[in-house]
Amino acid sequence: AHPKKAKIVTTIHEMNESKILGAKSFFVHIFQKIINSHVLQNSDLIIVHSRKLESFAKKYAKNVVFLPHGTMLPQKPISNAIAKKKLNLQGKTILTIFGFVEPRKQHAKIIELLPELDKQIVLLIAGTNVKSEKYSEGLKQLVKEKNLEERVIFYGFVKDKNELISKTIHY
Repeated sequence: AHPKKAKIVTTIHEMNESKILGAKSFFVHIFQKIINSHVLQNSDLIIVHSRKLESFAKKYAKNVVFLPHGTMLPQKPISNAIAKKKLNLQGKTILTIFGFVEPRKQHAKIIELLPELDKQIVLLIAGTNVKSEKYSEGLKQLVKEKNLEERVIFYGFVKDKNELISKTIHY
């Protein structure tokens, strides 16, 4: 008795077929088409998160399902005044770096420049470090060395607007 063949479900977040000119790009384009075709034709189900990807995937397969990424319910943003009040930053100008806390975003450059900016400007780092805590810890150490504890806030991961403010880290 053989085990039942596992079903293959492929979720596509992004797919590329380069349209760049030149001999090298021609071969990259052909390679991409072959790989895309192989993956999509050998999947029992293909899930896509955008209508653009849906039409792209349907060039190769019929078993494509559009599943919206994230919530489809419209979100009513809170006003700046309410957000600043919840963060206890009334009267401040907030500069935000949002997303993964990683070196390519160069947080340290902004921290280094902060003393040259108006004292009412606060840096809010909203995101999480996915690879190493060393980078985040290095940033926190830099903030202490520059005496910017009152002007730099490490917020952490933001799930939704209702979570806003519940875990802001002040020094």
